[in-house]
Amino acid sequence: MRNAPRYDGRMMRTWAFALLSILLPGTLEAEFALRTQELMGNAGVFMAVLIEDINQDGKPDIVAVQEQRIVWFENPTWERHLLADDTMAQSYVCAAAQDIDGDGKVDLAVGSAWRPADRKTGGVIQWMRRTEATGRARWQAFPISEEPTTHRMRWLDANGDGRRELVVAPLHGRARGATPGDEGVRILVFRPPAKPESETWKREVASDALHVVHNLTPIAWKGEPGEALLTASREGLMLHRRAAPGTWRMDLLGEGSPGEVKLGRLGSRRVAVGVEPWHGAGLVVYRETDELPWERMVVDTQLEEGHAVAWADLDGDGIDELIAGWRRGKYGVAMYRWNRGDNWQKQPIDNGMATEDVAVGDLNGDGLPEIVAVGRATGNARIYWNEGNVREAGRAALKQ
Repeated sequence: MRNAPRYDGRMMRTWAFALLSILLPGTLEAEFALRTQELMGNAGVFMAVLIEDINQDGKPDIVAVQEQRIVWFENPTWERHLLADDTMAQSYVCAAAQDIDGDGKVDLAVGSAWRPADRKTGGVIQWMRRTEATGRARWQAFPISEEPTTHRMRWLDANGDGRRELVVAPLHGRARGATPGDEGVRILVFRPPAKPESETWKREVASDALHVVHNLTPIAWKGEPGEALLTASREGLMLHRRAAPGTWRMDLLGEGSPGEVKLGRLGSRRVAVGVEPWHGAGLVVYRETDELPWERMVVDTQLEEGHAVAWADLDGDGIDELIAGWRRGKYGVAMYRWNRGDNWQKQPIDNGMATEDVAVGDLNGDGLPEIVAVGRATGNARIYWNEGNVREAGRAALKQ
């Protein structure tokens, strides 16, 4: 491992691999060794995690969003730097990385003033950039808009012109009267102007018909010039496609009421995963079919407030593994491996992580992705270093 810290026999090694717990009949054996490195512990509530090259040195860093601050960990030493502090009592909830002002440096769109029970106020949408004046201290912030209960945001190229828009999803609909009713969530699409720090960002409403929109992700769609959007809501896994300026088409891609959504691939087919229902116990996979909606498969029914999902090809075989985390009761994070008989097998990774969010990426350049998780009740941030295939490593050692 080129950039990861080395451990010798005198140092404690925490291994997060175990015998597979079989959910459905299968024949696979435990193969993955994941070594745990803690970046922060007992540090307060974490809300989100990103893997981005913050300092433009060619190595991916880790950005962690906490309620009262945003920090980033510099690869390969994993030194912690402050990006945004609590001087404005922001209550941060989400972030999405993009070069917004065109200077070649990574900026962040950020959601704050997180008050999930307040459907009338809060939900600050802003963007932040690093400047020579601020250096590694608190970044400079600029307002974009406000929408109560702003909860998740992603970047996508909606019309295929090479310029990405910021899509923002509140958790609940904005109250339109004195007493909040069953208003739909306004999914907002913002286009950065030429001078994003001083000019108004143009806005479209992609949908206002859904409820409890807990997460979203861009998706490439055949026949569309740009990227489409998937949202997980009470109404199901919904596909949104931009038909014209200000006009979006919505179709059901997956049945149910998922509260998360991430995209992966099982061989030649794309798949989406969701936690069902919102903050629920079910882990559900939707497999691509020729027509909508996609095929639905239940993978697990034992999560305790499932709250984080991701896909990663951990062994480089062209088939993604599924990572899921939950944050209540016997909280933890686990990996699920699919075999071609539509069986899924579960490998526990960590039971010391009340998982709020996970991200995946190759942190040390060895071609195998690592897993990064952040915790809510446990207040921790950890890397799970991908040490490869246990069985194959053992065979190689015997030949030497």
